Amino acid sequence: MKKIKSSLEIALERIGEVKESREELETIEEEKYLKAAASLGSSFLERKTSKEQIWERINRYPEKIRIKALHIFITRLVEGVTLANTQEILEAVAFLTDDAEITKICMETAGLFKQYLDHLVAKKAEYQKNSRLVWDEKLAREGFRGSALAGLNIKDTEQWQENALQFQSKYEDIIKNFKKSMHNRLQSEFN
Repeated sequence: MKKIKSSLEIALERIGEVKESREELETIEEEKYLKAAASLGSSFLERKTSKEQIWERINRYPEKIRIKALHIFITRLVEGVTLANTQEILEAVAFLTDDAEITKICMETAGLFKQYLDHLVAKKAEYQKNSRLVWDEKLAREGFRGSALAGLNIKDTEQWQENALQFQSKYEDIIKNFKKSMHNRLQSEFN
């Protein structure tokens, strides 16, 4: 025989169902905002939106979701960092966070990146100057004078390719350390 439920038991079951459905709705709502944050990250990487616009949008999120959404956004940027967008991403991440450790990581990485980039530019200028002197000397021996050599393209030379590979290797080390530091910091905030 079936047990007859009391009014109290029926009411408690309904409250439990409402509680469960409320939790489900909150989870769905949170997922919606987190997906939107990842999408904002992609939009930023594609240069369709600015860091200021991102700040405005994320600040409209419910407060309890905002920090998690910002971390999703930052994670998306960190995953998408390239040589062409490094400085922009470092500036955006530092701009969007109040976390002193994340800002420090970004500033240190930006400093290293600028240092290596400046070194590469100086190497290029030095190599172009030295190559120019060698070519001017060769041309003078052949009887050419003046500015017969308008511009010298060093990008395809073996020596320049070696310098570019060295820079690429150093850049990859910088970005690898940046990604590791950011991952560790973001993980520590959620644990």
